[in-house]
Amino acid sequence: MPWLWLAKPVSANGFNFVPFLDSSEAVAAPLTGLKDVFPTILSSYYDAQEKPRQNCVIVTDESAQHPDEPWNLSEARLDAIRWASSLLFLASWAANEYFTPIGSYVNDTSFQLYFQRFTEPVDFVSLSYRKRDGRVLYGGPKHGEIHFTMPLHSSSCQFQVEVDFLASLNAADAARSPIVERLKAVLPLVRLANTDNDVMTLDAEAALMGFAFEQYFQVDKARDLAAKFDALFNVHGKTTALAAQANRPGIYPGPDPRYTQAQLGWFVAKIWMLELHQYRSAVAHGGSLSGRTWGWSPFEHLVMAAFVFPLAVKLSLANEGLYLLSREDKIRCRSVDALLSQTDWANEQGSSMHTHWQSIIREQKREVRLTEWKKL
Repeated sequence: MPWLWLAKPVSANGFNFVPFLDSSEAVAAPLTGLKDVFPTILSSYYDAQEKPRQNCVIVTDESAQHPDEPWNLSEARLDAIRWASSLLFLASWAANEYFTPIGSYVNDTSFQLYFQRFTEPVDFVSLSYRKRDGRVLYGGPKHGEIHFTMPLHSSSCQFQVEVDFLASLNAADAARSPIVERLKAVLPLVRLANTDNDVMTLDAEAALMGFAFEQYFQVDKARDLAAKFDALFNVHGKTTALAAQANRPGIYPGPDPRYTQAQLGWFVAKIWMLELHQYRSAVAHGGSLSGRTWGWSPFEHLVMAAFVFPLAVKLSLANEGLYLLSREDKIRCRSVDALLSQTDWANEQGSSMHTHWQSIIREQKREVRLTEWKKL
C-alpha cells in the first residue's frame, strides 16, 4: 500500500498491515526478508512532490506457510486481503474530523492495494492491470524507471486508526455476524463514494451513500429506511424536524397530510435519512431535483453520511454485544441532530480551528461532561 502510512502495525481479518520501516527507521521485523530487495521495488513510487517514497505499508499473512516470508501472499488470498483493507479503511475513516485543518482525516485513495511479484535479482518490472474485457500484462521498464505518483488528494492525510473499533470488526467477522455480511456488500460503495477524486460528482457520491445505507439496513423504501435508522439513533435524538426548520426551511415533510405532521415531529436525523434516500432515488431514476425543496445540499448530505455511517455500524455492533461505545462515540451520536439542525458548518468563528461544526461538537462534549459530573 504505497500511499499509506501507519505509526505501528495493525491487524484485520487474519492479515497484518505493517510499515516497512518502524519508528526507529529500521526494517520491521516481519519484513526483514525484504530488506535488500524492497528499496529497489519502492524506488518506482513517488510522492506528490516527485520525491521517492521511503516508507509504505506492506500486507503480511498471519497464516503464511513460510513464517519467515509472511509477505509472500498466495493468489487465493487476494480477495481476503481486499476485505481486510476495507475493514482497516472503515476503522480509520471512522476517526475523521471535519471542518478543521489539523484533525484526523483519511480517504479511500490512501488504501489502494498494489500487488507486485518479483524474482531475485530484482531488475525489471512486469505489471498487470484490469480492463473491462480482461487483464493486460505489461513489462519492459526497470524498477525506478517507471514512476507511480501519489495522488494529490491522498498526500496530506494524517489520520488515526480506531483500534478498538477494528478489533470489534475483526471479532464480528470471526463470529460471522450478519452485520459483517451486510458490510461486505456495502463497503465497496462507501469506499467509492469517499475517494476525494474529482472524477466523482457530488450527486453520484450522494446516490452511492444513499444506496449504501439502504443496503446496510436491508430496506428499499425511504420510510422503512428512516424507521430502521431511527431505531438505532433515537436514544441520542434531541431536536425535531419542526424545530430544525427554523434554520433549515427547506426540510420537506411528505405533502400527504397523513404523513406531514408526523414527520415534522420526527427527530431531525430520521427525516435527514428519509431525504438522503429520496435524493438517491431522484439521482438514480432521473427524477427532478428542482421539483421540491431540500433540507440539505448534496455536499452536506455527503459530510453527514461520512460522519454517521461509522456510527451506525458501531451502534449495530454494540447492540450485538460486540462493541462498547467510547465517550467520543457518544459525543458524536449526540452531535448528529445538533449538526443537522444548523447551517454554515465551515463558517470560521475567529480562526480555521474554530468552525461552526467544531463548535457544535465542543458544545456536545461540554454537555456530556456536565451529565457525567451530575452522576458522580
